Amino acid sequence: MHRPIILGALGTLLITLACSSNNDSDNSLSPLPDGGEIDGAGLDSAPPGPPAPPALGAVQITRMGRPITNMMLNHTFDSDAAAKQAAVDEYNANSKIGTWNKYVSEFETNLAFWDMLDGDCGNQALVDWSDPQVPGYKPLATTLADDRLWVDTSKSTCTTYFGVEANATGLLANTDCGGRKLNDEVIKITYTMLATGKMDTTITDGTTPVAAKTNGTTFPYLAPAP
Repeated sequence: MHRPIILGALGTLLITLACSSNNDSDNSLSPLPDGGEIDGAGLDSAPPGPPAPPALGAVQITRMGRPITNMMLNHTFDSDAAAKQAAVDEYNANSKIGTWNKYVSEFETNLAFWDMLDGDCGNQALVDWSDPQVPGYKPLATTLADDRLWVDTSKSTCTTYFGVEANATGLLANTDCGGRKLNDEVIKITYTMLATGKMDTTITDGTTPVAAKTNGTTFPYLAPAP
């Protein structure tokens, strides 16, 4: 059973051992006056209703596509903490899909680190060195840079995280709807895919799902907080 590398503690080791890479209404209630009315309205008048939803900020602060992609592949091992945080924040704020290909080169570099996690360079998912004009890590880097949650609504079986992407790229032939369920062990699957090329949970993050929190069937799917 492999264990994940702790990013902060072993960053230098990974850098040393990495595989080669190319590359305005107020709805508050007034006190009920003695006359039995609220703000002059009769008791049988319509209630004020819920407050208006909060206005969205001008800057998107995070994404909901594939968990851990930003942390694992975006300036992961930079020694300049401020520059690293700036890169992470910029990635989270970027909602312009047409510009996401700019992350491919950075992802390629960091994929090389994760490829050596199991000590075997070249067995990462979608690695292909057959074309000398295309860096070997580019196929997976390009797939991951398109950081959207893909769901095939024509399918009725949903058991495979990354299923749509895996089928489209030839990584794993399947007829799954893809997407991401609460009980999908996304971190373990991602670790394993990047280290061994397999679509399983061989490489663990040391955590175990809590069924009461992940097996929900009624929206919003999560059990009440303890």
